Amino acid sequence: GKGGVGKSNIAVNLAVACAERGQRTALLDADLGLANADVLCGITPRSTLEDVVTGERTLDEVAVLAPGGFRLVPGASGVSRLADMGQSARREVFAQLLELERSVDVLIIDTGAGIGANSMAFAAAADTILITTTPEPTAIADAYGAIKTLVARGRREGIRLVVNMAS
Repeated sequence: GKGGVGKSNIAVNLAVACAERGQRTALLDADLGLANADVLCGITPRSTLEDVVTGERTLDEVAVLAPGGFRLVPGASGVSRLADMGQSARREVFAQLLELERSVDVLIIDTGAGIGANSMAFAAAADTILITTTPEPTAIADAYGAIKTLVARGRREGIRLVVNMAS
């Protein structure tokens, strides 16, 4: 739904928790164009998802070991061509994502806010979707809009709601 509700913080902390439980865990920062999981992890990656989209690297090559013991596939920030990634580039990333998925127990995908094609495609590919919101009216409305969009695209199961920053 809305930006600023803590999606990336939850994704990173969930990845750390899974890794601490002994699960081989990877986190794909698929917030295309405004990624920040690397910032939350305190790392500066040499390669990002942008290098994957341009064909210069594979997902496996850009993945880095993050603090907490999980593999992070960093996204790029401030890259408009990545934010506007087309269907063919998305297909290539998804093909590589299947390869990555085979090498881990848990794959977490941190998508961007909104109901754009890329965010919805990444969400729809997941077994479980965690819609994150806060108890603020616009955040709730945007979360509802994201759920409506997923349901309209045929998703009926596996959608969960996380209310962050709530007492």
